[in-house]
Amino acid sequence: MKANVHLKLLIALYLLASVGCSSGQDVAIKQGQPSSKESASGSVGQDSVSEKMIAPLIAADELRQLVEANSPGVKILEPAKSPEDFSQGHLSGAQFLHWVDDMTDNENAERYNKPKAEQFARLMSKLGIHNDDRIVIYDRLDSRLSTRLFWTLKYFGHKKVQVLDGGLEVWNSKSFPLSKEVAEVVESQYRVESVQHELLAEMELVESQRQDPNTRLIDGRPEAQFSGEQPGRVFHTHEAHSRKGHIPGAANIFWKDNFNEDGTFKSVKELRSLYANADVKPANGVITYCNEGLHAAPPWFVLTQLLNYENVRLYDSSMAEWADSKHPLETEVSGDSKSKMDSDK
Repeated sequence: MKANVHLKLLIALYLLASVGCSSGQDVAIKQGQPSSKESASGSVGQDSVSEKMIAPLIAADELRQLVEANSPGVKILEPAKSPEDFSQGHLSGAQFLHWVDDMTDNENAERYNKPKAEQFARLMSKLGIHNDDRIVIYDRLDSRLSTRLFWTLKYFGHKKVQVLDGGLEVWNSKSFPLSKEVAEVVESQYRVESVQHELLAEMELVESQRQDPNTRLIDGRPEAQFSGEQPGRVFHTHEAHSRKGHIPGAANIFWKDNFNEDGTFKSVKELRSLYANADVKPANGVITYCNEGLHAAPPWFVLTQLLNYENVRLYDSSMAEWADSKHPLETEVSGDSKSKMDSDK
């Protein structure tokens, strides 16, 4: 009798211990302990990479590893002006986006405005992109299209996005392989789950904030357009604005001053100095603009992703709207209205 009691007690204790061990393993994984996707080297499988682990810039060497791994959770996009250029050679697995037809509002073609949420979701679905995919963007236009698409993706709430530092030029400089094959795509059911309205500035907000000492406007156009010496033009239509000059109080930091000669972004130290010299401080609210919202994207990217400014908006319609409105413009260029990085000119 006593032996049976002892036997039952031992079995009960064994079963309890087994359940406890099993539960402990589940909790460890949920709390971020290495899962079975983590390799012996410590690198995590691409499907389990979190947003916090993804830097906004990716080097060509690292991207080549992702290309060779051919992970289904990584999607590579090339926004470009010409499908013919893309067909001559692109990163293996990359997909082409037309820089106007796909990236702008089809119902507002005269301006370079962001697409509507429905159009954006259809595009992502057509490209076979899922909400949790890691998207890497590169282009052939000095990262202008890449940073613009990055902003668009972030505006529509996509979390895992990177830009190839230096674009296709740096990739080619390393003699990394290109492909002419068309990637096979299985259409997805992409959903816009949230819209980050705080990344966008409308004309009414710009007008209300332009005289606020705690807000800084950054004009990313060439100095000749900023000063009114030359008219501003919408980049993809070449249509000149009806008035010349810049929004009063704006500082001029030419978009290209954010980059080194090889097309890579300057160091954080250099970028911090560039914006500090234009009296742009981390505590400021900042609005970037240009002619049509395209060249406003590199400074927005630098400020938010590389310098960690927290309150930066992009004025999507930019001078394509402002210059044709009744809001004021000025042509006077003061000493603190433009970048003082003379050595970079």
